[in-house]
Amino acid sequence: MKLKGILGLLVLSMSVTVTTASEIKVVAEGEQINFDNRHQPYIDKNNYSYIPLRTVGEILGYEVEWEAPYAHISGVHKGTGENIEVTIGVGEYVMLVDDIIKPVSSPLELINDRTYMQMRLFADVFGYDIDWKDNVININATKTKKMPTTKSVQELADTYEIRVIELVNIERAKAGLEPLKYDEQLAELARIKSQDMVDENYFSHTSPVYGDPFEMMSEFGVDFTRAAENIAMGQKTPEQVMESWMNSQGHKSNIMDENLTHIGVGFADNI
Repeated sequence: MKLKGILGLLVLSMSVTVTTASEIKVVAEGEQINFDNRHQPYIDKNNYSYIPLRTVGEILGYEVEWEAPYAHISGVHKGTGENIEVTIGVGEYVMLVDDIIKPVSSPLELINDRTYMQMRLFADVFGYDIDWKDNVININATKTKKMPTTKSVQELADTYEIRVIELVNIERAKAGLEPLKYDEQLAELARIKSQDMVDENYFSHTSPVYGDPFEMMSEFGVDFTRAAENIAMGQKTPEQVMESWMNSQGHKSNIMDENLTHIGVGFADNI
């Protein structure tokens, strides 16, 4: 399948914080989970809630294997009763669910030599409802269906976007830079900009509708201290996009900017 489209990339700097909450209790299927002193039952990082993957997963009946930097989780999906296999890596923005590529908004985190998984992601993948009341996190099986196993057009676009993020972070790693973190607000903004270039038939950093990238981000309520935009058009693969950017001094400088922290990528089809 040929992928033709326009890609917008937006990155910016944001302040981030890490906090721990040792007094939080986690109750799974009515039974409180007892954590040893190597684990925190819950960690709040960058406005995401994380729980220790191996401890929670094994208590809920899953087999969790670690092959750095990847975790392999297998067992029975609590919503459908079907077998499920998941592979997800520390810092990776995609995962495999029954051999189907899925985007990940917040990847695994390695904290104090322990692997933590974003709580809502755990619930969505393995079929749980999570209810947070006072200082107790309740995890209970739900009857929702397992994540879909067929690739829709949107899923293909998601895969394209996530692969570009991977490639950006690979290039940054080569230069000893920190990876850019995925930001859904930026991704949605990048999709709007990409679709705008399709609809208005232009290829430019300045939109006839939204103005320049900084005006657009401000209009959509994005707070930033530093920002940049890369755009591409006509490439068939994410690898071709990255090649074109790395051969462009301006785009390469954006990718290698050590002061940037977050990223969103948007794909729009112009077939």
